[in-house]
Formats: sequence, C-alpha cells, structure tokens
Amino acid sequence: MDQMTRASNLKNSGRVKHAKVKWTAEQKRITKDYFKNDINEKKPPTKSEIEVFKELYPIMENKTWQKN
Repeated sequence: MDQMTRASNLKNSGRVKHAKVKWTAEQKRITKDYFKNDINEKKPPTKSEIEVFKELYPIMENKTWQKN
C-alpha cells in the first residue's frame, strides 16, 4: 500500500490515530494496587476516582483513560 492510499484511509476512517504509549511496570503496579477493589468487583472506576488517582500519581499524566 503506498503513502497516498494510507493517507486516504486515515482520512476516510473518521478516526484520529494516536501513538500508543506503553505502560511501565511501575504504572501497572500502582494502577492495579489503587483500583484493586474495582478490579475485584469487575466495575470500571468513576471519572472522579480517576481524577483523584491522577492527582496523587503524576507518573500517570500521559494516560488518557479513554478507550482508543
């Protein structure tokens, strides 16, 4: 597939492509520990819980918390 076709496909898809940033081991550990009750109850954290979490742990500032 050439560059023109790829560029056309990106425009036509209606989606914006974002570069994915891998989670570090520390980010995974902190997140699993902080949200362990939500994980055990199989429920997603609320937006306010996520905002508090991000304030407590600045290392998480590069995460969007939205499904991409």
